[in-house]
Amino acid sequence: MLLSNPLVRKPSLGAPLSVNTTDPLTRGMISCIPLLTGTGVPVDIMTRRHVNGGNASWSVAGSAGPSAEAWSFTNATTTDLAFSTAGSAFTVAQFCNVITVTPIATIGRWNYTSETVNTGWTMNIITSPGAAFVWDVNNNNGSANYQLASSVPATVGNHTIVGTSDGIGRRCIYVDGKFSGSTATNPTPLAATGDFSYPTSGNVYAYLVAVWNRDLSPFEVEAFHMNPMRLFTGTFSSGFISGVFGPGFGGRVPNLGPILAQ
Repeated sequence: MLLSNPLVRKPSLGAPLSVNTTDPLTRGMISCIPLLTGTGVPVDIMTRRHVNGGNASWSVAGSAGPSAEAWSFTNATTTDLAFSTAGSAFTVAQFCNVITVTPIATIGRWNYTSETVNTGWTMNIITSPGAAFVWDVNNNNGSANYQLASSVPATVGNHTIVGTSDGIGRRCIYVDGKFSGSTATNPTPLAATGDFSYPTSGNVYAYLVAVWNRDLSPFEVEAFHMNPMRLFTGTFSSGFISGVFGPGFGGRVPNLGPILAQ
């Protein structure tokens, strides 16, 4: 449930977005790709600020406004997202609209050849043995090691999905701001040669994707869910906001930034 108070203005659709550096949640954020402005290919407004992703196709996901699927950034421009050094903590988060619950990779930087040849990290949806969101960290070993499935089922609609790793011995997955499972296996991925991509083929549309070089706390994950747009400054269109957050919000969305500063 997204809160309606307090309220703050956010950037207009089509206007350049800026990172809200006053919000403590942006500390350690090294990639942020808002897929809800303008047309064309995605632009990472952090370290790859002026690098466009290839193979991008933009689509409108129902009434929720612009979002995107089938985009990628090259492996060469995303080496800082490998996190393959032991002890490297990291977090991957997405705010997305699930159109169809079907087995698919939603976001990742990975290669998978077999259960014994797999590298990098990815977020997926699975349907067997049951529908779930999955946070995979690959290290040339089987699914019992790399796969962390959510305890709550994957369902259609808007969701925030967050995967964290402390780089030492604990990975967690959160769905809609709530803890949904953890594991001690594969805290660090093997370096992947694949691109950083969102190959969802029309089944899942992204509003935004962000990556941190630290593991977010449960409170920070909940705060991200309550307002994913807090990462930016300005005002989004009322049509986008009402489509995602429900009627009555106009061009405003909740902002919990001051809470994290306490």
